[in-house]
Amino acid sequence: MRKTYQILATIIPILVLVQAATVAFGISKIFTWVSEGGVLDKAALEADDADFGGALPALIAHGMNGMILIPLVALLLLIVSFWAKVPRGTLLAAVILGLIVVQIFLGSAHMPVTALVHGINALLIFAAAFAAGAGVGVASAGLDLNPSRVKVTKSDQERVRYGRPVCSGQARTQTHLRWGHARPAIQRRLRNVHR
Repeated sequence: MRKTYQILATIIPILVLVQAATVAFGISKIFTWVSEGGVLDKAALEADDADFGGALPALIAHGMNGMILIPLVALLLLIVSFWAKVPRGTLLAAVILGLIVVQIFLGSAHMPVTALVHGINALLIFAAAFAAGAGVGVASAGLDLNPSRVKVTKSDQERVRYGRPVCSGQARTQTHLRWGHARPAIQRRLRNVHR
């Protein structure tokens, strides 16, 4: 389930990038169409056959992706998070889904101020989903980021006492991953053992 959670959490930032790309492409097509003599007014917006110089497919893709696909993936992420057992996984999935609901309302408001917040909120969705996907990597590697829970063995104490590296051989990668940023705190605790 962790892999499924990680895949879903990785898909969301990719879809947010697709959102940004489609809206940028659509707006640039509209500007090109207007610069070539097209007129964008209320009559053009209400016309059935207007495609605004090819911008309409990109804007429709932006709407479909944002109103259907991204919320569906976020909902699946929240459901999977209950079984994935990723630290703070359910919380992050709920935050992502909440941000997406806010994003839909901001996009539907059609006001300049909400459009500004719509863009900022998209960055928050991207960051939260990226953090959720990265959190799986930490949980999968078995990293314990709390230095007080890291077990210190007698051989580790001797290595620190005699100034040798704390790890050697095949255990090097696992020990570096396990100790990570907690190493200074652990070494301080080891020094206190020998006093």
